Amino acid sequence: MDILSVLGEVIFFLIVFFVIFLVHYYVISFDRKKKKKSAKMTSMDLYILKKFNISEDKINLRTLNFHMSIIDAFIMAFVSTTLDVTDFHMGIKLAISFALLFALIYSLYEIYGRGLKKKIEKNDKILDK
Repeated sequence: MDILSVLGEVIFFLIVFFVIFLVHYYVISFDRKKKKKSAKMTSMDLYILKKFNISEDKINLRTLNFHMSIIDAFIMAFVSTTLDVTDFHMGIKLAISFALLFALIYSLYEIYGRGLKKKIEKNDKILDK
């Protein structure tokens, strides 16, 4: 693997990442009926809040949606770049992508949720004193 092919894969990753991020964030944060920006609660937001027992009034919904868009864009860009690099049969590529998607979704949402919970608990302790 030469430097040009590595650079091509990095550029492919960045293009896929930014396109998915912009589309995902635009769909989440733009209300088509009112034609303005608005913060909406998505199913992944609800999953994070319920799993880690976080109150809705303690979070900034726009920041949460921004972070979730970054996480989702990274997951999709990483999986698509990994499959582009590999040279396997299509069935094996599908199995790899399925395993990667589940592993990345579970691990990254878990890391983000734990970090968010720690941050909220730290802010609550500061406010209680």
